[in-house]
Amino acid sequence: MVLGTQDIQNISRRGSLVGGPYLPVPASPATVPVTQIGPGHGEPDTVFLHGLFSSNSMWRAMSRLQDPLHAIALPLPGHFPWNTTPEETAALLGDFVFLEAWREAIRARTDRKVTLVAHSTGAFAALKMAALWPDLVERIVLFGAFSCGVTAAARSASASIVTLPLAGGMLFRMLYELWLYSPALYDRGLATAKAAGLGKSARLSPERAMHADLRRSNPESMRAVVRWLRATSIADDIAGISVPATVVIGTTDPVVGAREQIELARALPRGTAIICDVGHLPMFEAPELVRRLVVQPKWISRAG
Repeated sequence: MVLGTQDIQNISRRGSLVGGPYLPVPASPATVPVTQIGPGHGEPDTVFLHGLFSSNSMWRAMSRLQDPLHAIALPLPGHFPWNTTPEETAALLGDFVFLEAWREAIRARTDRKVTLVAHSTGAFAALKMAALWPDLVERIVLFGAFSCGVTAAARSASASIVTLPLAGGMLFRMLYELWLYSPALYDRGLATAKAAGLGKSARLSPERAMHADLRRSNPESMRAVVRWLRATSIADDIAGISVPATVVIGTTDPVVGAREQIELARALPRGTAIICDVGHLPMFEAPELVRRLVVQPKWISRAG
């Protein structure tokens, strides 16, 4: 089933230099737009959470599971289709306020516990959700995960640019728009997060869709997410997470090191590590593998 966005009302906003006029956004910045994954019948049992500089389009391959999921996907603040202003984005990020919006979106659709399948910064948020609401979360499946945003952001050149006085905002916007200027530049940038030889030359439809989504996102809102991540850690929450957790570790991940991901799996009380020869974007590099891992860890996690 093709991804579709629900809960969006027609409100226009000032255009972006990258994406043209913003598409419709929720009437309230606290109302998160929800994307349907799979057939859409029954209550969702799985929730997909993407990372920074990504979108819900990265989960398109999950719609083709042989055993179809009843799932939804939620965006990070500032990421299309949650086109919040930079000020609204910063307010949602402060004290993890956006997690309440995520929780309300889930509870509006089901009273049951759900599986969180999350990538990178989305995994960072999923860990916090599991710590806050074990009554909401059945298990978590994490890709490219980390528990300290301060450390993760320190590895990124763009995160350092964000904090530059005066010129930081202009430089960040320029680099963001340059990356998305053409499919070729976008592909080149995306390839830096992949393992050598995996998905380097592929032109997958989810990658193309994510490119279009990112062009509709406000660069200043993206910058607000980077600034928040650079100042936030949940390392102290990890030992208190009681739900089963499957940490899928990419041995050649150039963004989050394998050792860091292994240490996270060890620190989780019910953590299980699955080690794979992939980079930071396995949903593009090895989509069939990701589809299997989303379903199979149900029994792996019970043993964790």
